[in-house]
Amino acid sequence: MTLKGLAVGEMASRLNRLLVNLLPADMFCVASILEIHANGKNFTLWSGGLPRLAVKTPEQEIRLLIDPQHMPLGILEEHEFDNQTQYFETEWGDTLLLYTDGLMESHHKELGMLGEEGVEQWFTRSSQVNAQLLVDKAELYRAGAAAEDDITIVLFKSRPFQFKLPELLAEPIPFNLSFHLTAQHIKDAQVIDQVVAIVNSIPGLAAIRSELFTVITELTNNAIEHGILGLSSDLKAEP
Repeated sequence: MTLKGLAVGEMASRLNRLLVNLLPADMFCVASILEIHANGKNFTLWSGGLPRLAVKTPEQEIRLLIDPQHMPLGILEEHEFDNQTQYFETEWGDTLLLYTDGLMESHHKELGMLGEEGVEQWFTRSSQVNAQLLVDKAELYRAGAAAEDDITIVLFKSRPFQFKLPELLAEPIPFNLSFHLTAQHIKDAQVIDQVVAIVNSIPGLAAIRSELFTVITELTNNAIEHGILGLSSDLKAEP
C-alpha cells in the first residue's frame, strides 16, 4: 500500500475492510499507522486502540501526548468506520515513542500496573533510552513474570530524510476535472477513494496520491458539512 502511495486514512480503511471480513467476531486488531513527512518533523497518524503516542524533547521533557481517536481495526463495518487522521509537528531532535499494551500492562505485585505514566517516566529518564532498555525494565518491573500481552516498541528521532524525491511529471495538455455527486454518491463510503482513483489516472499525479487524498477528503467533508448540512465551524470547538 505504501508503494502505491496510499494515504494513511486509505490504508486504515482498507485494512479494516479486510479484517472485518477475516477475523472472528471476538477478535480485533489494535494499530497505529504513522506517515513521516520528508522533513522528518511533520506526521500524519491514524491510531486505534493503542496507548497514547509520546513525544519528548532533547531535554527529556514531554512535548506531546496524543491519544488514539479510533476503535481498533476489524470491529466497525465500512459505513461506520472513521478513517480521519491526526496531524502533528515536532522539532528536529525530538523522539517519538509508540508501543503496544503489553508494555504499560506490566504488573508489579506491590506497585501495581505500570501504566502510560510509568512508561513515559522511563522514556524521559535518559537520552539513551531504546526499545531493548524498555523491554528489560519491564521484565525487572514484573520480577521476571511473563508479560500478559505482546510488547512492540517503536522509537523515532525527528530528522530530515536524505533521499531524492521523484520528479513530478507535469501533464503537457491542460485539463479540467469536474465531478457531479448526487445524494447516492455522497452516501457511498468509498466515494473519495473513487474520486482519488480518477485523479491519479492522470500522468504525474500518482506521485502525490497521499497529498491528493488529504486535500480531496477535506474538500469533500467541508462541502457536505458546511455546504449541504449548513453546520457551523464553531461546533468543532465544543466538547
